[in-house]
Amino acid sequence: MFYLGSWVSRIKQSILEMTDILATLGLEGGGEAGGEAVSGVSRPEDEFEVDDALPLPEKIQKYLQSEMIIHRLYLVRELAGYAHLLGTNETQIVVLPVLDELKQDVEPVIRQALVEQLPLIAENLSDASGQQCIISNILPIAVQLTRDPNPQVRLSTTEALIGLAIAMDVKVIEEHILPVVSSLANDSSQEEYRVEAARLVQHLAKHMGRDLCIEFALPLMSKLASDNFRIRKVIGGNIGPLATVVGTEIATTQLVCSVPTFVSTKE
Repeated sequence: MFYLGSWVSRIKQSILEMTDILATLGLEGGGEAGGEAVSGVSRPEDEFEVDDALPLPEKIQKYLQSEMIIHRLYLVRELAGYAHLLGTNETQIVVLPVLDELKQDVEPVIRQALVEQLPLIAENLSDASGQQCIISNILPIAVQLTRDPNPQVRLSTTEALIGLAIAMDVKVIEEHILPVVSSLANDSSQEEYRVEAARLVQHLAKHMGRDLCIEFALPLMSKLASDNFRIRKVIGGNIGPLATVVGTEIATTQLVCSVPTFVSTKE
């Protein structure tokens, strides 16, 4: 049996202490206070334990379906380790199919933990078929969660996309990630999406290369420089990486010239 870390042990201890208090008050098992036992109150000695002896596919399915958040969180945080142990072929069979279900979990903490695992899982898919799995199975999950209603999930998704881009060819970035960035940048429904787009461009710049930065990133940043104060502030505070890639002259003529626009007085 395997315990889910010291923080889980503390939660478990708190529940046990509360159960003891109920017992002292006569709300469990009769006790000296002579109270009646309360239905459903019991000592959860093994609630937080994971059966590490189960075969991996069975363990994944058991804790994927668990109603306890802590079990699902345990499962998500083990996925990259499973991928490392299994290799590309078995990962496609055992691990990748559960990602789609986890991305729809009702708990934001599970979705956030999932996107944090995506680049780590991708690291274990290094051969040709693995790269296709990243494009077909992993990247679409990150793309979908860029519009998650929870801001922490979105922030982690931005970081995950950057992590995934590290292992991708420029062509893959251009074909599969930049359309997402463009969609976010042109979405007028929520300011957060445009902020996310600006941050993605700045962090992706060094992976995009000079030509793609000139062709895609500079025009996009120029457009966002005319947006509201918060977005202009994000751009103004992160000019460095993009300017480094495109060069001083082009940065000066096409990007820095926009500074008075995006650092102007707050609206």
